[in-house]
Amino acid sequence: MLNRKPRLIVSKCLGVDHCRYSNTICKSKIVDLFKKHMELIPVCPEQEIGLPTPRESLRIVNREDNKLIQPKTGEDYTKEMLDFSEAYFKKNNTIDGFILKGRSPSCGIKDVKVYDEDGNIDRGKTSGLFAGKCMEQYKGLPLEDEGRLTNYKIRDLFLTKLYTVSEFNDIKRENNLEWLKSFHQEHELLFKLYNKTAYKKMNTLLFNNVPQIFSLYEEQLQRVFQKRFRKDSFKKSVQRLFKEMTPELSSKEVSFINGVIQDFDNELVSEQVIEYILKNNLLRFEMSHYYTQRLFNKYPKPLYTPTDSGK
Repeated sequence: MLNRKPRLIVSKCLGVDHCRYSNTICKSKIVDLFKKHMELIPVCPEQEIGLPTPRESLRIVNREDNKLIQPKTGEDYTKEMLDFSEAYFKKNNTIDGFILKGRSPSCGIKDVKVYDEDGNIDRGKTSGLFAGKCMEQYKGLPLEDEGRLTNYKIRDLFLTKLYTVSEFNDIKRENNLEWLKSFHQEHELLFKLYNKTAYKKMNTLLFNNVPQIFSLYEEQLQRVFQKRFRKDSFKKSVQRLFKEMTPELSSKEVSFINGVIQDFDNELVSEQVIEYILKNNLLRFEMSHYYTQRLFNKYPKPLYTPTDSGK
C-alpha cells in the first residue's frame, strides 16, 4: 500500500503561497520533497478568518486564558480562530498528519511565545490556537513543524508513523479484519522494535477477535510511535536477524557484520547501513518470510534522506 499518498494538512506559507503577515513565503526543502509523495492540503488560518495579506502581526497574550491578539489594533481574534478551527477539522476528517509553521501564533505546535498585556515575553511557551485545536481533534496523528523535520531522527519517526497510520486508516475505513491481520503481520518487526508491550497487546486483540477491535488496536498503534526506537533495541533486533543467517555466512562475513554493528554502537555508521546489509542477505539466502516486513520498507525510498540539521 506504499503507493497510496497520505493526506496532510500543511501551513500554506510553507512553500505554497506568500501568505505570511509580511507577505512572504517560507521555503522548505523538506516540504518540497514531500509534495511528490503526499497529498498536501494547504491552509492559512489567519487568512481564513478574514485577515488580509500583508497584515499586522498577531501574538498570544496571557489574559487568564491565552488570547490571539493583534497588538497594533488591539483586536482579539481568539473566537474567530477557534470557531474556524473547529469547523475546518469537521470538514477535513480523513487526514493522516500535519506539517505546521513553527512559532506561529496560529500554527506553532509547542514553541509559541506568550506575552503579557504590556508586551513583555511571559515565561514558558505554548501552542498556536489552530495547532492546539488540531492536537485536540486528532490525537495520535503525526504532527510536526518544518523546523524540527530538518532533524533526521525526528523526520524518520514522522515518516514511519505517517505511512503506517495512513495505511491503517484505509483499513479501518474499510472495516476489513483480514487486511488488519495482514497489516499486523507485515509490521511485526517494526512494532517490536518501537514498543514490544504495545505489539503484544495488539497481537492479543487480533488473536481473541475482540469487539471494537479497530478502535482498541488504534489505541495501541498510537503508543507504538510515541517516541523513536532506542539504539540498543535496534542493535538487539538486527543481531537476532543476523544470527538466523550465521549458518550460511563465512567466518569473515560474520566478523565483518559484527564490526559494522560495533561501528553503529560507536555512532560511526547509521542504521541505514545495517538495514542495507540485512536486505542484501535476506535476498541472498532467500529468507522470503521477511520480504514483506515493513522494517525494511517503512516509507518510499526517495524520502530516505540522511541529511540532518543537527538540531
